[in-house]
This record gives sequence, C-alpha cells and structure tokens, in this order.
Amino acid sequence: MEEKNVLITGATGTIGKSVIHHLLRRRQITAVQIIAAVRSLSEGQQELQSASGDLEFRHFDFLDVSTYDGALANIHTMFLLRPPQITDISGVFRPLIKRAVALGVRKIVFLSVQGAERSSIIPHNKIERVVKEQGIPYIFLRPGYFMQNLTGELLEGIKSHNEIFLPGGNACFNWVDAENVSEVAAVLLSDLENEKNLVLEITGSEQLAFDQVATLLTRTLGRKITYRKASVLGFLTQRIRSGVPPSKAVVVTALHYLRRFEKSSGLSSVYKEVAGKRPTTLAAFLHHEREAFT
Repeated sequence: MEEKNVLITGATGTIGKSVIHHLLRRRQITAVQIIAAVRSLSEGQQELQSASGDLEFRHFDFLDVSTYDGALANIHTMFLLRPPQITDISGVFRPLIKRAVALGVRKIVFLSVQGAERSSIIPHNKIERVVKEQGIPYIFLRPGYFMQNLTGELLEGIKSHNEIFLPGGNACFNWVDAENVSEVAAVLLSDLENEKNLVLEITGSEQLAFDQVATLLTRTLGRKITYRKASVLGFLTQRIRSGVPPSKAVVVTALHYLRRFEKSSGLSSVYKEVAGKRPTTLAAFLHHEREAFT
C-alpha cells in the first residue's frame, strides 16, 4: 500500500504543534502518517513528548540543504510555513521547494497571510510565486491577523509598558485564532485527495483596529492599556534596538504599515464551513490568555 506521509515543518512552533494536535485528533478518520520536521530530534521529541508515540520525527533545517533529502523522502504532502527570521526566499525557499518537487512531493499546503497577493514586498507573496512557478499542486492558507501576536510579539510592551506600539494607524485588522487556522489546515492535510490549487482566506468574525483591541485588553485585565501609533522610522528603530534582526523588523513593519493603505480584505466563513463551528472571538481569547499579560 502506498505511503501517505504528511510532513509538518515548524513542528515545534505555535502553529506546527497545533496542526499536529488537530491531525492526531483526526487519526480515526484518516490514514496519514504524521511526520514532524525538527532541527533537533531529541529536543523535538521532548517538545512534542505528549504525542511522540504517534509521530515520526525527521531531521530538518530550513538553512541546511543537506537535511532536505532525508526529510522529504516519500512525502505526499508538505505543510510549509515561513519561520519569521527567514526572509531570504530565493536562497532558502526556492531550493527547498524545487527539491520537494524533484523528490516527488505531490502537494504543498503553505501558511501564507491575508493580502499576500497584493504586496510583492512581503516574503509570503514571493513564496507563493515560487510554489506556482514549480508547478506543484498547492493550497495557500491566508489567515488574518493572529490573536497570538498579542501573547507573542506584542506581549512585552503590554506587560511592561501597558501599551501596544505599532505603525498600524487606524487600520482595521481581521483577527483570527491560530488554533482555528490550524484546525482548517489539519482537515485539508488529512484529506489527501481534496481539491488542489486553492486559495483560502481564514479569519475570525471581527474587524478591529488596535485602539479597539486596547479597550478590550483594558476591560479584560482591569488596567489601562493604550495603543500608541508608531511612525515607520520609530517602530523600525525600536524593533532593531530590542534585538530584532533588521530584515525581520522590515517585514513586521510592512505587514502593519501597508494595511493603512489597503482596502480591507473582508471576513471569511472558511472556518465555519470547514470546522462546522463559530470562530474564536478576541474577547474569548483574551479572557483565556489573561494570565499571560500579568
């Protein structure tokens, strides 16, 4: 019987772990073998120890081409995401995707970002174009703005300074729970014969500007949280001084600043259609994660 192996890149990250979790929950209705691509086999097994008995682990490093063949051997579908620190698409993602095609990978499910088609500056746009150029069947998942940014990239500012500091102006963002996105990804990854060459935008049910988010945080945490609108130069300087690599700082700046000039992408019903449930609201997410902000 032909192997149906699904490789999950970024397996120990927030999205990767969540995708694996949802895939494992679907094991009774799918026959796929879940393979976690990790830079360190021992650390990966420890990080995913609760599920390690149901997973296969393979050594994989985006920045080490010598790991590509072993990780991609006999893979049917690859779940591909971009680690935030990697912005060299031609030097990293092009050879990776070309090698995947050469080794017989049949489909790529790529975690992109909503609006990627409108901005040739951001890395997600470039990766989508590389996938299309190689002619491999694909599904592009374009999620809105992750709620988890508040408990990740923006957490220190909220905890230490009671503020959100971003160059987003008054732009509204389509908020989505990464858990909802991962659940959609798991459904698509477990259905190996589903449609190919799809582009799916995944959002929650709310379009909110950051001043509205600050108000929600204030209500949830019981202390005043403000949104301070940053200039491009001010934000770039602050990010770089805090230790963020300049290339990553530029991408983060672009993702927030350019939204001020873009027509809103609108909300989508993909999560409800795929999962049969209503998406997480930002208020519910903040309530669940409120201890992280203290």
